[in-house]
Amino acid sequence: MNPEIEHRLNELEDKINHLIKINHDLTEKLKEKTEENKNLKNQLGTKNNQLTMFQNKIKISKIAEQLTVHENAAELKEKIEEFIKEIERCIAYLSE
Repeated sequence: MNPEIEHRLNELEDKINHLIKINHDLTEKLKEKTEENKNLKNQLGTKNNQLTMFQNKIKISKIAEQLTVHENAAELKEKIEEFIKEIERCIAYLSE
C-alpha cells in the first residue's frame, strides 16, 4: 500500500476514534444532566406541594382565628386541626 494513503488512513482512523470518544463523553454528560434534571423536577414538585400545604394551613388558621369565641369554636378548631393532619398525611403519601 502506498505510504501516503496509509498515513492518511491512520490520520482518519485517529480522528474517527477521537470523535467516538467525544460522542461517548457527551452522551454520558447528557445522561447525567437528564438524571439531574429529573431529580430537580421531583424536588421542585415536593417543594411546591409543601408550599401549597403551608398556604392551606395559613388559610385554615386564619379562618379558625376569625371565629367568634363560643362553645362550638373550640370543637371546630379541633376538627380543622384534624383535617390539617389528615391532609399532611395525604400529601406525604403522594410525595413518595
